[in-house]
Amino acid sequence: SITAMSFPSSNNGVNYQGLTMSFGNPDLKPYRAKTADLGWEWYFDKGAVLAVTGFVKWVSSAPQVVVLSGYLNDHFSADQLKSMQQYYSDNQYVGGVLSATNDYNLRYLQNNGSVAITEAMNTTGGVLEGVEVTYTQNLDFIPAVFGGNGFGVNANYTKIYSKQHYIVNATVSSITYADAPWQNASPDAFNLTVYYDGPNWSSRISTAFRSKYLYLYPVASGSDTLGYGDAPLVQDFGYSKNTLNVDYSGSYDISDNMDMTIDALNLTNQPDRRFAYSNSPQTTKYASTGRSVFLGFRLKY
Repeated sequence: SITAMSFPSSNNGVNYQGLTMSFGNPDLKPYRAKTADLGWEWYFDKGAVLAVTGFVKWVSSAPQVVVLSGYLNDHFSADQLKSMQQYYSDNQYVGGVLSATNDYNLRYLQNNGSVAITEAMNTTGGVLEGVEVTYTQNLDFIPAVFGGNGFGVNANYTKIYSKQHYIVNATVSSITYADAPWQNASPDAFNLTVYYDGPNWSSRISTAFRSKYLYLYPVASGSDTLGYGDAPLVQDFGYSKNTLNVDYSGSYDISDNMDMTIDALNLTNQPDRRFAYSNSPQTTKYASTGRSVFLGFRLKY
């Protein structure tokens, strides 16, 4: 079913390229995968654990939005084209005056113009596999003069290998695949939090890192074939660069009735850096929120 259709401008009635349509797909399959996990845990002290988990996901079905290029008669039967032409023929005159837009649309259909159809399609999936290491411990061995057993640490590290079979070019007669990492799956990521929870004050600092990851495919709408055309490629990938964020939070009991809190966000002043086009990277986004520090007081009564 057609959910949206947009004709190009008439260009004096001679341009028959650029029609775009959006299609629904009643045959679309859900994500399907077979998974396996194997874990090991060691509780080596009170409130402490070291865990290692390996995992693999064999994905057999993963829907993907694809742009199909071609001409009208590549995607529609003669009867379907006739029905669309009849609509614009019936509405060629509005109030007895020839509608330039409807007249152009009718001739676009009659001249078998080009069309780019955006549609969700089934792909052959891919695989994700990796290992996660988790470490948690209360640091009871720290001397009491430095706060005693209020200190602790939480940490985890994840290593992922992923491969998805993306449709990079599709026509009525053929589909071309290319392998690339799964979207939003960083090959390396870790989180580390060191904290202190005492009777009168608490403090924690957290670090989060993730390596470059693919976040977007395709990079734009359109029907330009991968490696061809004068316009920027649309059948290519968008990436986010490495990020390292450090945040701090703390609180202090000024009295039985008043607390002070402090939150410091993005201490590394980490920007959001994104780029597209694998072979010739072009910046698509650079955004920086800067460091933020919030000081607050809470009164209890």
